[in-house]
Amino acid sequence: METVPKFFNILYPFMPMTYSVGLFKDTISGTGAMGIDKNSLVLMGILIVIMLLTVSFTYFQNRGRARSAAEITDQP
Repeated sequence: METVPKFFNILYPFMPMTYSVGLFKDTISGTGAMGIDKNSLVLMGILIVIMLLTVSFTYFQNRGRARSAAEITDQP
């Protein structure tokens, strides 16, 4: 990745598309299971992290809404 600015080279390992493209290339070329295993595990790890962040964000967002709804109904 010599033609890409340094900022994108830093972000490159954290992007899911990097591993998706690697997985497709390994699958099509049939180079072996090592690249497929690595790319699949990284993609599953990214999926788990994103799912945990989504669930925790939704939990705290709904908790805040429930608290504000309770405050509204408690006022005379």
